[in-house]
Amino acid sequence: TQSLQIPQMQVQMFPAIEEMSDELYLGDNIPNPFSGKTRIPYHLLDNGQEATIEICDVTGRVIEAFSIKGEENMIEVSMREFESGVYYYRLIVNQKCVATKKMINLTN
Repeated sequence: TQSLQIPQMQVQMFPAIEEMSDELYLGDNIPNPFSGKTRIPYHLLDNGQEATIEICDVTGRVIEAFSIKGEENMIEVSMREFESGVYYYRLIVNQKCVATKKMINLTN
């Protein structure tokens, strides 16, 4: 990962998923903020690796969990039944949280 320093701001440049074959990756959900549903990209180390993406509310309570497999993929998440607000999603591999991101639901 490369960093570019700008006064009062830090921008991180992430390599394309194709260049990340030896790294775990949890991408930014698309779109964010969103209304109703969003997509979350991820990359695992190999096809046989199993992992989970958990969606949590601001208290840390898991409200959804998705079992994922495969090296690269994207899941679609429907949040229509949940209140508008800030939520977090995290990538769990081998029972360890390896990445956490924030998303904003504007459903209601």
